[in-house]
Amino acid sequence: MCIRDRGYVGNHLAYVGDERVEDNEWHSVIVEVQASSVTVFVDQELVLEWEGTLNRTYSNIGFSGTNGSDSGWHIIDDFSINAGEVKKSHLTLSCKGSASISEFTTQIEGYLSVDGQGLPDAPIRVQYSVNGGKTWNDLTYVYSDSNGYYSAIWLPSVTGNYLFVANYEGKDTLLGTSSEIINFAVTNFAEKNTLFSVSSNSTVSALDFNSTSLALNFIVSGPSGSKGYVECTIAKSLVSDPENIKLFLDGNQFTYELISKGEVWILSFNYTHSSHQINISLPANTQTHIVTNNLYWNIAIICTICLVCILVLRHPWKNKNR
Repeated sequence: MCIRDRGYVGNHLAYVGDERVEDNEWHSVIVEVQASSVTVFVDQELVLEWEGTLNRTYSNIGFSGTNGSDSGWHIIDDFSINAGEVKKSHLTLSCKGSASISEFTTQIEGYLSVDGQGLPDAPIRVQYSVNGGKTWNDLTYVYSDSNGYYSAIWLPSVTGNYLFVANYEGKDTLLGTSSEIINFAVTNFAEKNTLFSVSSNSTVSALDFNSTSLALNFIVSGPSGSKGYVECTIAKSLVSDPENIKLFLDGNQFTYELISKGEVWILSFNYTHSSHQINISLPANTQTHIVTNNLYWNIAIICTICLVCILVLRHPWKNKNR
């Protein structure tokens, strides 16, 4: 007696030897299929259990009776299907980076819900990829709180491009689900010991900060006609007054929303895919210029002091005794 996946006949998910399949007697069999498990009872006795991700490629289920030889003879009768209410969960995910290179952290958070209500105390696995989704690594395993929210802090060691995804396996009559894949890109501005991070459901590429033009540039792309979004973090130590930040999409000025969170400004905007060139222009009074101006003043003061010292040495004061 076995539970097997579609495809190769020997691909048994679970199996057990039971003489009742060959005793030429009638038996009652109940197969319970839940969101992520299968349970089998024979004559009200539990004989098989299996948990995992069900292959839902095809919307059907099958039963058969055989012993693998020509002598097998099995009859299935009084067959019926009783469907209970199966619900689908919904899982969100977001990533936001800090601004300091020396203390770089990434806030990972999301929300698990069913019919708009938070699902508490549910296990959620967060994974990341550094090769464009070819392989995935487990990052953490967390539980949702009493309202369905979950969070984790990640301490990345290098800048670059990452992918994140969160998964919930489901339970009983609740189907499992996965979050949208999040693209997370990070670049640095070494002169000011700060970082820029971009979080998006689009593919993010060519992320770069030009310290001369004070512009953050990158490309977003995705399936044509689908909706995309970007959340970009900008250090408050660079921009004390964000009112004059300008956003350009394919060279055209574009609207955005801005919120304050801790040490960063979070700039967000939405668009329709396909591929777009993004330019975020910081205001001319950005702290990089203020530092430069202060440097010029310091140099001027030092030069003045040096000049006075030279004049004093060349024309010393003379005491005249009378």
